[in-house]
Amino acid sequence: MTSITVTTSKSIKSVLKIIQALPDQITGKGQDRLRIARDARARMALTLFQHVSQAFDVKSVGGMDEAGDMWPDLSPEYLAYKKGRPPVMKKRAAERGASFENGGVGYRTNRRDHMTHDQFRAWRRSYTAALNELKQVMPFDKARAAAANAAWKTTRSLGAPSLVQAYGFRNTVILVDTGGLRTSIEPGSVGGGKYRKKGPEQDHRDYEGMFYVGSINKKADYHHGSRRISRAYPGMGTVQRRLWPYMGRMPTRWWDEICHQGVMAIFDGLVGELGGKP
Repeated sequence: MTSITVTTSKSIKSVLKIIQALPDQITGKGQDRLRIARDARARMALTLFQHVSQAFDVKSVGGMDEAGDMWPDLSPEYLAYKKGRPPVMKKRAAERGASFENGGVGYRTNRRDHMTHDQFRAWRRSYTAALNELKQVMPFDKARAAAANAAWKTTRSLGAPSLVQAYGFRNTVILVDTGGLRTSIEPGSVGGGKYRKKGPEQDHRDYEGMFYVGSINKKADYHHGSRRISRAYPGMGTVQRRLWPYMGRMPTRWWDEICHQGVMAIFDGLVGELGGKP
């Protein structure tokens, strides 16, 4: 057990009074006049965000975090149709007339960048002809899908790959498109006894005796809160990818470091109030 000796000029009565008031200040039952408890909560919140963001980085590349959590790989269909394309592919597409929106997540192309010029012209001719015919007998959205399917049959015979074949099996980082979700759980900073959030989508609320941390990014609850734990259960939304573990599975090392930061904040505040030196 480590012990630290603090020297002070205050009387024993004054020291006891300060120490006896600490439990109520820390638990929120008494006034936190010295802001010791607030500083402790701020440091603990910072430490928790540090661990959560580090675990995010591990899971986003297919690894397992300290709590034993792993994220399912992104499906080939998602990688092909929704996931932002790699910079090299974007550059090549831009040179061929493609435009990208929303940081590369949503995109539209005037020319499919995974096809040759001749393949694309064949696809466009087939698609246009099929669409003009099908939109007369079915809703436009369904006509577009059916026309695209018919066009792919034509271009496949010319050797063109499908979107899934071209982009569905590439290596990518999970849950990182624009970076907004990742930023929302990055650690901020502590100053003046207060926690300063990393950005507007980070959730941090400080109360007497407790604090709350999280993310208000719209994708956070979509992934973290999903009840679909495996693709084996279709029709239940996206597959769950927890941003932080259940409380009962929080790694011991996390708790140790979070509590250590809280204790050190209390110690520093106490030393400052006593006017002493450790």
